[in-house]
Amino acid sequence: MLIDEEFTLKKREIFLAFMRTGNLARAAAELQTSNVSVHRAIHSLENALRCPLFKVAMQVNDIFTLLSMVSSGVGYALLPGRIAAVYENRVKLIPLQPRYRLQQQIGVVFLKAKERDPNLLALLAECRMYANRQA
Repeated sequence: MLIDEEFTLKKREIFLAFMRTGNLARAAAELQTSNVSVHRAIHSLENALRCPLFKVAMQVNDIFTLLSMVSSGVGYALLPGRIAAVYENRVKLIPLQPRYRLQQQIGVVFLKAKERDPNLLALLAECRMYANRQA
């Protein structure tokens, strides 16, 4: 195997910190760097070694499954702040560093035939209340 220029001592140090702490944010804090830098270093090591360093065990496609998994202790996640109070004892919210914070604009689109659906009406009411609290 050829030693690639991407296979640096610094990147190996970052990888070992990640493995030791078991968490990207804790590794970044320990090394006094950003989460993004840790992520990029690990990705770069995978490229240098030409193989994945981690196996993705599962993926979910909706927030409800994710919340269920996280609250049962399967892992950590970045979650919207508005649900922090509901899951404060079961979910650890990981705040972003200030330079990575941004605002999202979220729109809701549904069929005209569903405009009287009670679940959608409740969703819209919740969205309006949340928007009014933020204003």
